[in-house]
Amino acid sequence: GSKLDSKKTIAFHHDYDIACDLSYDASASLPATASMQIASYNITGVADFAKEMAAKGLDKPKVTLTFRLDSSGLISISKAEATVEVAPVATNETNNTNETSAANETAPEEDEATPSNETDVNATDAEAKTDKKGKKSKKEKKEKKKVYRQELVVTKDHGLEVAKPHSPVEIETSLGKLANLQRLDQLRKEKEEAKNSVESYSYAVKNRIYDEEEAVNAVTTEAQREEVLALVSETTEWLDDEGFDCETEKYVEKKKKVEGLAEPIFERMAEAEARPKAIADAEKRLTDIRALMKKWEKSMPQVTEDERADVEALCSAADKWIEEKKEAQAKVEAHEAPAFLAKVRCSAKGNM
Repeated sequence: GSKLDSKKTIAFHHDYDIACDLSYDASASLPATASMQIASYNITGVADFAKEMAAKGLDKPKVTLTFRLDSSGLISISKAEATVEVAPVATNETNNTNETSAANETAPEEDEATPSNETDVNATDAEAKTDKKGKKSKKEKKEKKKVYRQELVVTKDHGLEVAKPHSPVEIETSLGKLANLQRLDQLRKEKEEAKNSVESYSYAVKNRIYDEEEAVNAVTTEAQREEVLALVSETTEWLDDEGFDCETEKYVEKKKKVEGLAEPIFERMAEAEARPKAIADAEKRLTDIRALMKKWEKSMPQVTEDERADVEALCSAADKWIEEKKEAQAKVEAHEAPAFLAKVRCSAKGNM
């Protein structure tokens, strides 16, 4: 697993302030000019605490340092403290001397007043009671371990962090690596865009065919619709399987195949609506131009008759072109490529 965001603790006995240096392992692959040292810390408060404990007759402090490697890969000392433990002192509460003397004083009286068999029983009872009291008196009274604790001051030495200049070779190598990373990132973006493009386009085609069913049916045959829907299904299934991760060119190729079947359908749908309107607009434009030429005979005498005749000739040519296109379109089935496109009329109007 990852060692990031982890901690490590070390402990040792010491009685002086500490200078702690953190450095890379000798096997670390670093640039030739890079320093092996990561950071340096001054840890103070140990010496003063050690003197205080020595005055109490105690041992050297135990210093505990906690190092933290955060999620960004930066290492630091997160905690430092010194401790001294004092072992617990056990005390015995005993009254054995008093109990023994009392037993010695009463024993003779009992011997004189009772028979021998009764004396044995009483003596046994006395011994049992004495044993119980002795066990109770020998129990140690436990005390908690006493710990002297001192938080230490950790100061980072920033004087060591001196940036070293890179050699021309290192600079060139770094720039090359950066350029390569940018190139790979650009390729990744292009790949993602190509994949998203073919996926979104495939679903858009499928949705449009169903959502605009009437308009689609007017310019397609059932076989054409089935063909494009089958290709869309094949493409989306491919994206979930072999096409989950492949070359950018493959995504572009797949999209072009779907476009090859879908775009002609959508173009015929657009032309079915735009072409009649374009023809009507063109015919109205020609009518308006002829009316204007008629009006100019009186209102603009500076326009000569020959110039008006030239305009009329252009209008007649446009009329002829429109009629030819209308006749050609009438011979084409709705599911076939149109004889002309509505946008072509712009060039005819531009000539006038």
